[in-house]
Amino acid sequence: MNFIKLQTFIISILLIFSEGVFCDNFLTAARMSDSDKATRFVFEFKNNVTYKVIELVEPTRLVIDFAKSDLSTNLSNLDISGTNILKIRTSKKKFGDLRLVLDLKDAMRFQHFLLNSAGSERTRFVIDFFKAPVNEERISKTDKTSKRKILIAIDAGHGGKDPGALGPGKIQEKHIVLSISKKIERLFDQDPSFDGFLTRDGDYFLDHRKRSRLAFDKRADFFVSIHADAFPDSRANGASVYVLSTEGSESEVGKFLSEEEIRRDLNQGSTIIEIDKQEEGVDQILLDLTMDKTLEMSLEAGVDVVERLSKVARRMHKKKVERASFLVLKSPDIPSLLIETGFISNPAESRKLADESYQNKLAQAIYFGIRDFHVKNTPYGALKPKALDYELYEYEVKSGDTLSQIAVDYGFTMDDLLRFNGLKSSKLVVGQNIKFPRANENKIKEIYVVKNGDTLSEIAQSWNISLAELRSQNNLSSNVIKVGQRLTIYRQVIEQPKTVYIVKRGDTLSEIALKNKTTTKAIMRSNNLSSSTISVGQKLAVP
Repeated sequence: MNFIKLQTFIISILLIFSEGVFCDNFLTAARMSDSDKATRFVFEFKNNVTYKVIELVEPTRLVIDFAKSDLSTNLSNLDISGTNILKIRTSKKKFGDLRLVLDLKDAMRFQHFLLNSAGSERTRFVIDFFKAPVNEERISKTDKTSKRKILIAIDAGHGGKDPGALGPGKIQEKHIVLSISKKIERLFDQDPSFDGFLTRDGDYFLDHRKRSRLAFDKRADFFVSIHADAFPDSRANGASVYVLSTEGSESEVGKFLSEEEIRRDLNQGSTIIEIDKQEEGVDQILLDLTMDKTLEMSLEAGVDVVERLSKVARRMHKKKVERASFLVLKSPDIPSLLIETGFISNPAESRKLADESYQNKLAQAIYFGIRDFHVKNTPYGALKPKALDYELYEYEVKSGDTLSQIAVDYGFTMDDLLRFNGLKSSKLVVGQNIKFPRANENKIKEIYVVKNGDTLSEIAQSWNISLAELRSQNNLSSNVIKVGQRLTIYRQVIEQPKTVYIVKRGDTLSEIALKNKTTTKAIMRSNNLSSSTISVGQKLAVP
Protein backbone atom coordinates (compact mmCIF):
# COMPACT_ATOMS: atom_id res chain seq x y z
CA MET A 1 0.00 0.00 0.00
CA ASN A 2 2.90 2.36 0.82
CA PHE A 3 4.39 1.61 -2.58
CA ILE A 4 1.14 2.64 -4.28
CA LYS A 5 1.03 5.92 -2.35
CA LEU A 6 4.67 6.62 -3.20
CA GLN A 7 4.10 5.90 -6.89
CA THR A 8 1.02 8.13 -6.90
CA PHE A 9 3.01 10.96 -5.26
CA ILE A 10 5.90 10.67 -7.72
CA ILE A 11 3.59 10.68 -10.74
CA SER A 12 1.75 13.72 -9.40
CA ILE A 13 5.01 15.66 -8.87
CA LEU A 14 6.23 14.76 -12.36
CA LEU A 15 2.98 15.98 -13.87
CA ILE A 16 3.12 19.30 -12.02
CA PHE A 17 6.70 19.99 -13.15
CA SER A 18 5.98 18.85 -16.69
CA GLU A 19 3.21 21.43 -17.14
CA GLY A 20 5.60 23.87 -18.77
CA VAL A 21 6.83 21.18 -21.16
CA PHE A 22 3.30 20.51 -22.37
CA CYS A 23 2.80 24.20 -23.26
CA ASP A 24 4.66 25.44 -26.35
CA ASN A 25 2.22 28.08 -27.62
CA PHE A 26 0.35 31.11 -26.24
CA LEU A 27 -2.91 32.89 -26.97
CA THR A 28 -1.51 36.43 -27.02
CA ALA A 29 -4.43 38.60 -28.19
CA ALA A 30 -8.17 38.50 -28.78
CA ARG A 31 -10.62 40.85 -30.47
CA MET A 32 -14.28 40.85 -31.45
CA SER A 33 -16.48 42.61 -33.99
CA ASP A 34 -20.26 42.56 -34.22
CA SER A 35 -22.54 43.25 -37.20
CA ASP A 36 -26.14 42.65 -38.19
CA LYS A 37 -25.22 39.33 -39.79
CA ALA A 38 -22.52 37.85 -37.58
CA THR A 39 -20.33 38.14 -34.50
CA ARG A 40 -16.64 37.51 -35.26
CA PHE A 41 -13.97 36.49 -32.76
CA VAL A 42 -10.27 36.52 -33.65
CA PHE A 43 -7.81 34.78 -31.31
CA GLU A 44 -4.13 35.32 -32.09
CA PHE A 45 -1.51 32.69 -31.20
CA LYS A 46 2.26 33.03 -31.02
CA ASN A 47 2.79 29.93 -33.20
CA ASN A 48 0.82 27.63 -35.44
CA VAL A 49 -1.92 25.92 -33.48
CA THR A 50 -4.10 22.84 -33.83
CA TYR A 51 -7.58 22.75 -32.32
CA LYS A 52 -10.80 20.78 -31.91
CA VAL A 53 -14.33 22.20 -31.77
CA ILE A 54 -17.10 20.48 -29.77
CA GLU A 55 -20.77 21.50 -29.74
CA LEU A 56 -22.74 20.90 -26.53
CA VAL A 57 -26.40 21.42 -25.70
CA GLU A 58 -28.53 21.90 -22.59
CA PRO A 59 -27.10 24.46 -22.03
CA THR A 60 -25.81 25.46 -25.47
CA ARG A 61 -22.02 25.83 -25.54
CA LEU A 62 -19.16 25.74 -27.96
CA VAL A 63 -15.95 24.19 -26.63
CA ILE A 64 -12.63 24.78 -28.40
CA ASP A 65 -9.49 22.93 -27.30
CA PHE A 66 -6.14 24.36 -28.46
CA ALA A 67 -3.33 21.81 -28.31
CA LYS A 68 -0.40 22.49 -25.93
CA SER A 69 -1.30 26.16 -25.44
CA ASP A 70 -1.68 28.65 -22.62
CA LEU A 71 -3.39 32.00 -22.11
CA SER A 72 -1.31 35.20 -21.92
CA THR A 73 -4.01 37.84 -22.48
CA ASN A 74 -7.13 39.03 -20.65
CA LEU A 75 -10.31 37.87 -22.40
CA SER A 76 -12.51 39.80 -19.99
CA ASN A 77 -11.77 42.93 -22.06
CA LEU A 78 -13.96 41.58 -24.87
CA ASP A 79 -17.35 43.35 -24.84
CA ILE A 80 -19.88 40.62 -25.53
CA SER A 81 -22.91 42.57 -24.31
CA GLY A 82 -25.66 42.65 -26.90
CA THR A 83 -24.41 39.48 -28.60
CA ASN A 84 -25.62 35.89 -28.42
CA ILE A 85 -22.59 34.99 -26.27
CA LEU A 86 -23.35 34.90 -22.56
CA LYS A 87 -19.89 34.18 -21.18
CA ILE A 88 -16.37 33.19 -22.21
CA ARG A 89 -14.47 30.79 -19.95
CA THR A 90 -11.03 29.23 -20.12
CA SER A 91 -9.32 26.35 -18.33
CA LYS A 92 -6.22 24.22 -18.63
CA LYS A 93 -6.70 20.55 -19.52
CA LYS A 94 -4.55 17.51 -19.17
CA PHE A 95 -1.85 17.18 -21.86
CA GLY A 96 -1.36 20.99 -21.54
CA ASP A 97 -4.29 21.93 -23.82
CA LEU A 98 -6.07 25.27 -23.42
CA ARG A 99 -9.86 25.00 -23.32
CA LEU A 100 -12.06 27.90 -24.43
CA VAL A 101 -15.79 27.66 -23.64
CA LEU A 102 -18.33 30.05 -25.16
CA ASP A 103 -21.73 29.92 -23.46
CA LEU A 104 -24.48 30.79 -25.97
CA LYS A 105 -28.04 32.03 -25.47
CA ASP A 106 -29.29 29.98 -28.45
CA ALA A 107 -27.87 27.52 -30.94
CA MET A 108 -26.36 29.38 -33.89
CA ARG A 109 -24.73 28.48 -37.17
CA PHE A 110 -21.02 29.17 -37.17
CA GLN A 111 -17.84 28.68 -39.17
CA HIS A 112 -14.20 28.61 -38.10
CA PHE A 113 -10.81 28.70 -39.81
CA LEU A 114 -7.14 29.59 -39.34
CA LEU A 115 -5.27 32.51 -40.89
CA ASN A 116 -1.47 32.51 -40.99
CA SER A 117 0.41 35.83 -40.89
CA ALA A 118 2.75 36.38 -43.86
CA GLY A 119 6.41 36.01 -42.91
CA SER A 120 5.54 35.06 -39.33
CA GLU A 121 4.67 31.98 -37.34
CA ARG A 122 1.76 33.82 -35.72
CA THR A 123 -1.62 32.24 -36.39
CA ARG A 124 -5.13 33.64 -36.00
CA PHE A 125 -8.08 31.42 -35.13
CA VAL A 126 -11.28 33.01 -36.48
CA ILE A 127 -14.83 32.00 -35.60
CA ASP A 128 -17.98 33.64 -36.98
CA PHE A 129 -21.39 33.25 -35.31
CA PHE A 130 -24.22 34.00 -37.75
CA LYS A 131 -27.18 35.85 -36.27
CA ALA A 132 -29.99 33.67 -37.69
CA PRO A 133 -30.79 31.11 -34.93
CA VAL A 134 -30.93 27.40 -35.68
CA ASN A 135 -34.56 26.32 -36.10
CA GLU A 136 -35.00 22.59 -36.66
CA GLU A 137 -38.41 23.09 -38.30
CA ARG A 138 -36.97 25.42 -40.93
CA ILE A 139 -33.95 23.30 -41.90
CA SER A 140 -34.10 22.36 -45.58
CA LYS A 141 -34.21 18.76 -46.79
CA THR A 142 -30.60 19.13 -47.91
CA ASP A 143 -29.54 20.13 -44.41
CA LYS A 144 -31.42 17.18 -42.90
CA THR A 145 -29.73 14.63 -45.14
CA SER A 146 -26.32 16.05 -44.25
CA LYS A 147 -26.79 15.39 -40.53
CA ARG A 148 -24.20 13.11 -38.97
CA LYS A 149 -24.66 9.77 -37.24
CA ILE A 150 -24.45 9.45 -33.46
CA LEU A 151 -21.04 8.02 -32.53
CA ILE A 152 -20.83 5.51 -29.67
CA ALA A 153 -17.45 4.62 -28.15
CA ILE A 154 -17.48 1.01 -26.89
CA ASP A 155 -14.68 0.20 -24.47
CA ALA A 156 -13.80 -3.44 -23.83
CA GLY A 157 -12.11 -3.39 -20.43
CA HIS A 158 -8.56 -4.67 -19.79
CA GLY A 159 -6.66 -6.55 -22.53
CA GLY A 160 -3.14 -7.74 -23.32
CA LYS A 161 -0.95 -7.96 -20.22
CA ASP A 162 -3.98 -7.10 -18.07
CA PRO A 163 -6.37 -10.10 -18.22
CA GLY A 164 -8.84 -8.49 -15.83
CA ALA A 165 -10.73 -10.77 -13.48
CA LEU A 166 -10.24 -14.53 -13.66
CA GLY A 167 -13.04 -17.07 -13.38
CA PRO A 168 -13.32 -20.84 -13.04
CA GLY A 169 -11.74 -22.81 -15.85
CA LYS A 170 -9.25 -19.99 -16.58
CA ILE A 171 -11.97 -17.75 -18.06
CA GLN A 172 -10.50 -14.26 -18.51
CA GLU A 173 -12.51 -11.06 -18.32
CA LYS A 174 -10.61 -9.43 -21.20
CA HIS A 175 -11.84 -12.05 -23.71
CA ILE A 176 -15.46 -12.06 -22.49
CA VAL A 177 -15.87 -8.29 -22.62
CA LEU A 178 -14.21 -7.94 -26.03
CA SER A 179 -16.65 -10.49 -27.46
CA ILE A 180 -19.64 -8.61 -25.98
CA SER A 181 -18.25 -5.25 -27.11
CA LYS A 182 -17.87 -6.43 -30.70
CA LYS A 183 -21.49 -7.55 -30.70
CA ILE A 184 -22.59 -4.13 -29.40
CA GLU A 185 -20.52 -2.37 -32.06
CA ARG A 186 -22.09 -4.51 -34.80
CA LEU A 187 -25.60 -3.57 -33.62
CA PHE A 188 -24.80 0.15 -33.72
CA ASP A 189 -23.09 -0.15 -37.10
CA GLN A 190 -26.22 -1.79 -38.53
CA ASP A 191 -28.41 1.03 -37.22
CA PRO A 192 -28.78 3.84 -39.81
CA SER A 193 -28.68 6.52 -37.07
CA PHE A 194 -25.51 5.31 -35.32
CA ASP A 195 -21.87 4.42 -35.74
CA GLY A 196 -19.92 2.42 -33.18
CA PHE A 197 -16.19 2.10 -32.64
CA LEU A 198 -14.11 0.00 -30.27
CA THR A 199 -11.38 1.54 -28.12
CA ARG A 200 -9.60 -1.79 -28.54
CA ASP A 201 -10.45 -4.41 -31.16
CA GLY A 202 -7.87 -7.00 -30.13
CA ASP A 203 -6.01 -8.45 -27.17
CA TYR A 204 -3.78 -5.53 -26.17
CA PHE A 205 -3.53 -3.20 -23.17
CA LEU A 206 -4.73 0.42 -23.02
CA ASP A 207 -4.70 2.51 -19.88
CA HIS A 208 -7.73 4.60 -19.00
CA ARG A 209 -6.26 7.86 -20.30
CA LYS A 210 -5.84 6.41 -23.80
CA ARG A 211 -9.35 4.94 -23.77
CA SER A 212 -11.02 8.25 -22.92
CA ARG A 213 -8.62 10.12 -25.21
CA LEU A 214 -9.65 7.91 -28.16
CA ALA A 215 -13.30 8.74 -27.50
CA PHE A 216 -12.43 12.45 -27.26
CA ASP A 217 -10.30 12.47 -30.44
CA LYS A 218 -13.06 10.79 -32.45
CA ARG A 219 -15.64 13.19 -30.95
CA ALA A 220 -17.77 10.37 -29.60
CA ASP A 221 -21.24 11.30 -28.34
CA PHE A 222 -21.33 8.54 -25.74
CA PHE A 223 -18.86 6.26 -23.97
CA VAL A 224 -19.70 2.83 -22.55
CA SER A 225 -17.13 0.59 -20.85
CA ILE A 226 -17.90 -3.14 -20.67
CA HIS A 227 -16.64 -5.26 -17.77
CA ALA A 228 -17.29 -8.61 -16.08
CA ASP A 229 -15.49 -8.38 -12.78
CA ALA A 230 -14.88 -10.45 -9.67
CA PHE A 231 -15.53 -10.07 -5.95
CA PRO A 232 -13.95 -11.93 -3.00
CA ASP A 233 -17.33 -13.43 -2.13
CA SER A 234 -18.09 -15.89 -4.97
CA ARG A 235 -21.80 -15.57 -4.24
CA ALA A 236 -21.85 -12.03 -5.66
CA ASN A 237 -23.82 -12.08 -8.90
CA GLY A 238 -25.88 -9.94 -11.24
CA ALA A 239 -25.30 -7.12 -13.71
CA SER A 240 -24.71 -3.50 -12.64
CA VAL A 241 -24.66 -0.11 -14.34
CA TYR A 242 -22.35 2.62 -12.99
CA VAL A 243 -21.88 6.35 -13.52
CA LEU A 244 -19.09 8.49 -12.09
CA SER A 245 -19.30 9.46 -8.45
CA THR A 246 -17.55 12.67 -7.40
CA GLU A 247 -17.80 11.69 -3.73
CA GLY A 248 -16.77 8.02 -3.71
CA SER A 249 -18.58 4.75 -4.32
CA GLU A 250 -22.06 4.13 -2.96
CA SER A 251 -21.74 0.40 -2.34
CA GLU A 252 -19.14 -1.98 -0.96
CA VAL A 253 -18.92 -3.78 -4.30
CA GLY A 254 -18.54 -0.50 -6.22
CA LYS A 255 -15.77 0.65 -3.87
CA PHE A 256 -13.93 -2.64 -4.22
CA LEU A 257 -14.20 -2.70 -8.02
CA SER A 258 -13.12 0.91 -8.55
CA GLU A 259 -10.11 0.46 -6.22
CA GLU A 260 -9.25 -2.76 -8.06
CA GLU A 261 -9.18 -0.84 -11.36
CA ILE A 262 -6.70 1.68 -9.90
CA ARG A 263 -4.52 -1.14 -8.53
CA ARG A 264 -4.45 -2.91 -11.89
CA ASP A 265 -3.45 0.28 -13.70
CA LEU A 266 -0.58 0.87 -11.29
CA ASN A 267 0.64 -2.69 -11.74
CA GLN A 268 0.59 -2.25 -15.53
CA GLY A 269 2.64 0.95 -15.32
CA SER A 270 -0.22 3.25 -16.27
CA THR A 271 0.04 7.02 -15.69
CA ILE A 272 -3.69 7.46 -15.28
CA ILE A 273 -3.52 7.89 -11.50
CA GLU A 274 -3.18 11.67 -11.79
CA ILE A 275 -6.80 11.85 -12.92
CA ASP A 276 -7.91 10.48 -9.57
CA LYS A 277 -7.94 13.89 -7.83
CA GLN A 278 -4.19 14.35 -8.25
CA GLU A 279 -4.22 16.49 -11.39
CA GLU A 280 -4.27 20.23 -10.79
CA GLY A 281 -7.77 21.56 -11.41
CA VAL A 282 -9.45 18.16 -11.31
CA ASP A 283 -11.99 19.41 -8.75
CA GLN A 284 -12.97 22.12 -11.22
CA ILE A 285 -13.28 19.53 -13.96
CA LEU A 286 -15.56 17.44 -11.79
CA LEU A 287 -17.57 20.54 -10.93
CA ASP A 288 -17.87 21.30 -14.64
CA LEU A 289 -19.13 17.76 -15.14
CA THR A 290 -22.08 18.50 -12.89
CA MET A 291 -22.63 21.98 -14.34
CA ASP A 292 -22.47 20.69 -17.90
CA LYS A 293 -25.14 18.08 -17.12
CA THR A 294 -22.82 15.32 -18.29
CA LEU A 295 -23.44 13.38 -15.11
CA GLU A 296 -27.15 14.03 -15.34
CA MET A 297 -27.21 12.67 -18.89
CA SER A 298 -25.12 9.67 -17.85
CA LEU A 299 -27.62 8.91 -15.10
CA GLU A 300 -30.56 9.16 -17.48
CA ALA A 301 -28.85 6.82 -19.95
CA GLY A 302 -28.04 4.45 -17.10
CA VAL A 303 -31.72 4.23 -16.16
CA ASP A 304 -32.61 3.26 -19.74
CA VAL A 305 -29.88 0.60 -19.83
CA VAL A 306 -30.93 -0.83 -16.44
CA GLU A 307 -34.50 -1.14 -17.70
CA ARG A 308 -33.42 -3.10 -20.77
CA LEU A 309 -30.71 -5.12 -19.02
CA SER A 310 -33.05 -6.22 -16.23
CA LYS A 311 -35.14 -8.07 -18.83
CA VAL A 312 -32.13 -10.14 -19.91
CA ALA A 313 -29.97 -10.63 -16.82
CA ARG A 314 -31.76 -13.01 -14.45
CA ARG A 315 -30.64 -10.83 -11.59
CA MET A 316 -29.43 -7.24 -11.38
CA HIS A 317 -26.87 -6.72 -8.62
CA LYS A 318 -28.59 -3.38 -8.01
CA LYS A 319 -31.94 -2.38 -9.50
CA LYS A 320 -30.81 1.23 -9.91
CA VAL A 321 -27.87 3.03 -11.45
CA GLU A 322 -24.90 2.98 -9.06
CA ARG A 323 -22.18 5.57 -8.55
CA ALA A 324 -18.49 4.71 -8.23
CA SER A 325 -15.11 6.36 -8.85
CA PHE A 326 -14.08 4.41 -11.95
CA LEU A 327 -11.24 6.25 -13.67
CA VAL A 328 -12.43 5.41 -17.17
CA LEU A 329 -15.64 7.42 -16.58
CA LYS A 330 -13.82 10.69 -15.87
CA SER A 331 -14.36 12.39 -19.22
CA PRO A 332 -15.70 15.92 -18.69
CA ASP A 333 -17.54 16.16 -22.02
CA ILE A 334 -18.92 12.72 -22.86
CA PRO A 335 -21.82 10.99 -21.05
CA SER A 336 -20.33 7.71 -19.84
CA LEU A 337 -21.41 4.39 -18.34
CA LEU A 338 -19.51 1.42 -16.97
CA ILE A 339 -21.47 -1.83 -17.19
CA GLU A 340 -20.61 -4.89 -15.14
CA THR A 341 -22.25 -7.64 -17.19
CA GLY A 342 -21.86 -10.10 -14.31
CA PHE A 343 -19.37 -11.64 -11.91
CA ILE A 344 -16.82 -14.07 -13.33
CA SER A 345 -16.04 -15.06 -9.75
CA ASN A 346 -19.49 -16.67 -9.54
CA PRO A 347 -19.23 -20.14 -11.20
CA ALA A 348 -22.80 -20.17 -12.54
CA GLU A 349 -22.58 -16.64 -13.88
CA SER A 350 -19.17 -17.21 -15.49
CA ARG A 351 -20.69 -20.05 -17.55
CA LYS A 352 -23.45 -17.74 -18.73
CA LEU A 353 -21.01 -14.97 -19.63
CA ALA A 354 -18.98 -17.38 -21.77
CA ASP A 355 -22.13 -18.46 -23.66
CA GLU A 356 -22.42 -16.69 -27.03
CA SER A 357 -26.22 -16.61 -27.08
CA TYR A 358 -26.26 -14.94 -23.64
CA GLN A 359 -23.62 -12.46 -24.83
CA ASN A 360 -25.92 -11.61 -27.76
CA LYS A 361 -28.77 -10.88 -25.36
CA LEU A 362 -26.57 -8.67 -23.19
CA ALA A 363 -25.32 -6.79 -26.26
CA GLN A 364 -28.89 -6.24 -27.50
CA ALA A 365 -30.05 -4.96 -24.13
CA ILE A 366 -27.14 -2.50 -23.85
CA TYR A 367 -27.66 -1.36 -27.45
CA PHE A 368 -31.40 -0.80 -26.96
CA GLY A 369 -30.84 1.03 -23.66
CA ILE A 370 -28.31 3.48 -25.11
CA ARG A 371 -30.50 3.87 -28.18
CA ASP A 372 -33.56 4.66 -26.02
CA PHE A 373 -31.58 7.44 -24.34
CA HIS A 374 -30.56 9.02 -27.66
CA VAL A 375 -34.12 8.96 -28.99
CA LYS A 376 -34.95 11.38 -26.14
CA ASN A 377 -31.55 13.14 -26.11
CA THR A 378 -30.33 13.42 -29.70
CA PRO A 379 -27.00 15.30 -29.93
CA TYR A 380 -27.04 18.60 -31.77
CA GLY A 381 -26.51 18.16 -35.51
CA ALA A 382 -27.07 14.37 -35.40
CA LEU A 383 -29.72 12.15 -36.96
CA LYS A 384 -32.64 11.53 -34.62
CA PRO A 385 -33.11 7.77 -34.13
CA LYS A 386 -36.58 6.36 -34.64
CA ALA A 387 -38.23 4.91 -31.58
CA LEU A 388 -37.98 1.14 -31.11
CA ASP A 389 -39.99 -1.25 -29.00
CA TYR A 390 -38.70 -4.49 -27.59
CA GLU A 391 -41.84 -6.60 -27.60
CA LEU A 392 -42.71 -10.21 -26.93
CA TYR A 393 -43.82 -12.15 -30.00
CA GLU A 394 -45.53 -15.51 -30.24
CA TYR A 395 -45.30 -18.00 -33.05
CA GLU A 396 -48.01 -20.66 -33.42
CA VAL A 397 -46.54 -24.05 -34.28
CA LYS A 398 -47.84 -25.52 -37.55
CA SER A 399 -47.68 -29.06 -38.89
CA GLY A 400 -44.14 -29.87 -40.00
CA ASP A 401 -42.49 -27.14 -37.93
CA THR A 402 -39.30 -27.88 -35.99
CA LEU A 403 -37.78 -25.79 -33.25
CA SER A 404 -34.49 -25.56 -35.13
CA GLN A 405 -36.21 -24.11 -38.22
CA ILE A 406 -38.21 -21.61 -36.12
CA ALA A 407 -34.94 -20.56 -34.46
CA VAL A 408 -33.27 -19.98 -37.84
CA ASP A 409 -36.31 -18.14 -39.24
CA TYR A 410 -36.37 -15.65 -36.37
CA GLY A 411 -32.63 -15.26 -35.78
CA PHE A 412 -32.20 -17.24 -32.55
CA THR A 413 -30.44 -20.42 -31.50
CA MET A 414 -32.31 -23.49 -30.29
CA ASP A 415 -30.82 -22.94 -26.84
CA ASP A 416 -32.28 -19.41 -26.84
CA LEU A 417 -35.79 -20.68 -27.56
CA LEU A 418 -35.53 -23.59 -25.12
CA ARG A 419 -34.37 -21.26 -22.34
CA PHE A 420 -36.82 -18.46 -23.10
CA ASN A 421 -39.83 -20.82 -23.22
CA GLY A 422 -38.72 -23.02 -20.34
CA LEU A 423 -38.67 -26.11 -22.59
CA LYS A 424 -36.78 -29.25 -21.59
CA SER A 425 -36.76 -30.72 -25.10
CA SER A 426 -37.16 -29.57 -28.70
CA LYS A 427 -40.41 -31.54 -29.21
CA LEU A 428 -43.30 -29.36 -30.41
CA VAL A 429 -47.08 -29.74 -30.59
CA VAL A 430 -49.21 -28.24 -33.39
CA GLY A 431 -50.91 -25.10 -32.04
CA GLN A 432 -48.26 -24.55 -29.36
CA ASN A 433 -47.08 -20.94 -28.99
CA ILE A 434 -43.32 -20.27 -29.03
CA LYS A 435 -42.38 -16.93 -27.44
CA PHE A 436 -39.35 -14.81 -28.20
CA PRO A 437 -38.25 -11.16 -27.86
CA ARG A 438 -37.87 -9.21 -31.05
CA ALA A 439 -37.14 -5.59 -31.98
CA ASN A 440 -40.20 -3.98 -33.53
CA GLU A 441 -39.14 -0.91 -35.51
CA ASN A 442 -41.60 1.84 -36.42
CA LYS A 443 -44.41 0.35 -38.48
CA ILE A 444 -47.09 1.89 -40.69
CA LYS A 445 -50.64 0.91 -39.91
CA GLU A 446 -52.46 -0.60 -42.91
CA ILE A 447 -56.08 -1.75 -43.29
CA TYR A 448 -56.76 -4.85 -45.40
CA VAL A 449 -60.32 -5.77 -46.44
CA VAL A 450 -60.84 -9.54 -46.69
CA LYS A 451 -61.76 -10.76 -50.17
CA ASN A 452 -63.52 -13.90 -51.33
CA GLY A 453 -61.16 -16.89 -51.13
CA ASP A 454 -58.74 -15.26 -48.68
CA THR A 455 -57.35 -17.23 -45.75
CA LEU A 456 -55.69 -15.72 -42.72
CA SER A 457 -52.47 -17.67 -43.30
CA GLU A 458 -52.22 -16.46 -46.93
CA ILE A 459 -52.78 -12.84 -45.86
CA ALA A 460 -50.05 -13.19 -43.19
CA GLN A 461 -47.65 -14.66 -45.73
CA SER A 462 -48.33 -11.91 -48.28
CA TRP A 463 -47.55 -9.24 -45.65
CA ASN A 464 -44.45 -11.10 -44.42
CA ILE A 465 -45.69 -11.44 -40.85
CA SER A 466 -46.47 -14.54 -38.83
CA LEU A 467 -49.97 -15.86 -38.40
CA ALA A 468 -49.62 -15.38 -34.65
CA GLU A 469 -48.68 -11.70 -35.17
CA LEU A 470 -51.69 -11.09 -37.43
CA ARG A 471 -54.04 -12.71 -34.95
CA SER A 472 -52.53 -10.75 -32.08
CA GLN A 473 -52.80 -7.44 -33.95
CA ASN A 474 -56.53 -8.05 -34.55
CA ASN A 475 -57.43 -9.83 -31.27
CA LEU A 476 -58.59 -12.94 -33.19
CA SER A 477 -59.28 -16.09 -31.20
CA SER A 478 -59.22 -18.30 -34.33
CA ASN A 479 -58.16 -18.26 -37.98
CA VAL A 480 -61.74 -17.78 -39.21
CA ILE A 481 -62.31 -14.57 -41.21
CA LYS A 482 -65.22 -13.20 -43.25
CA VAL A 483 -65.45 -11.44 -46.60
CA GLY A 484 -65.46 -7.67 -46.03
CA GLN A 485 -63.80 -7.97 -42.62
CA ARG A 486 -61.22 -5.22 -42.01
CA LEU A 487 -57.84 -6.40 -40.69
CA THR A 488 -55.27 -4.09 -39.11
CA ILE A 489 -51.73 -4.83 -40.31
CA TYR A 490 -48.59 -3.10 -39.09
CA ARG A 491 -46.08 -3.00 -41.95
CA GLN A 492 -42.31 -2.68 -41.50
CA VAL A 493 -41.01 0.51 -43.10
CA ILE A 494 -37.30 0.58 -42.14
CA GLU A 495 -34.91 -1.13 -44.53
CA GLN A 496 -31.65 -2.51 -43.20
CA PRO A 497 -28.37 -2.17 -45.13
CA LYS A 498 -28.06 -4.94 -47.73
CA THR A 499 -25.20 -6.94 -49.23
CA VAL A 500 -25.36 -9.08 -52.36
CA TYR A 501 -24.86 -12.85 -52.04
CA ILE A 502 -24.50 -15.11 -55.10
CA VAL A 503 -26.04 -18.54 -54.52
CA LYS A 504 -23.57 -21.44 -54.76
CA ARG A 505 -24.22 -25.12 -55.35
CA GLY A 506 -25.57 -26.80 -52.22
CA ASP A 507 -26.76 -23.54 -50.61
CA THR A 508 -30.10 -23.33 -48.84
CA LEU A 509 -31.86 -20.14 -47.86
CA SER A 510 -31.76 -21.03 -44.17
CA GLU A 511 -27.97 -21.65 -44.31
CA ILE A 512 -27.39 -18.32 -46.08
CA ALA A 513 -29.48 -16.57 -43.43
CA LEU A 514 -27.54 -18.26 -40.62
CA LYS A 515 -24.14 -17.36 -42.12
CA ASN A 516 -25.16 -13.71 -42.57
CA LYS A 517 -26.80 -13.43 -39.11
CA THR A 518 -30.25 -12.70 -40.52
CA THR A 519 -33.47 -14.68 -41.09
CA THR A 520 -34.96 -16.52 -44.06
CA LYS A 521 -38.06 -14.34 -43.86
CA ALA A 522 -35.93 -11.18 -44.00
CA ILE A 523 -34.14 -12.42 -47.14
CA MET A 524 -37.44 -13.45 -48.74
CA ARG A 525 -38.91 -10.02 -47.97
CA SER A 526 -35.84 -8.20 -49.35
CA ASN A 527 -35.97 -10.19 -52.59
CA ASN A 528 -39.78 -10.49 -52.98
CA LEU A 529 -39.54 -14.30 -52.87
CA SER A 530 -42.76 -16.26 -52.52
CA SER A 531 -40.90 -19.43 -51.46
CA SER A 532 -37.53 -20.47 -50.09
CA THR A 533 -36.50 -22.12 -53.39
CA ILE A 534 -33.27 -20.65 -54.81
CA SER A 535 -31.04 -21.47 -57.78
CA VAL A 536 -27.26 -21.53 -58.38
CA GLY A 537 -25.99 -18.12 -59.54
CA GLN A 538 -29.02 -16.25 -58.20
CA LYS A 539 -28.19 -12.88 -56.60
CA LEU A 540 -29.78 -12.24 -53.22
CA ALA A 541 -29.94 -8.97 -51.31
CA VAL A 542 -29.07 -9.91 -47.73
CA PRO A 543 -30.19 -7.44 -45.03
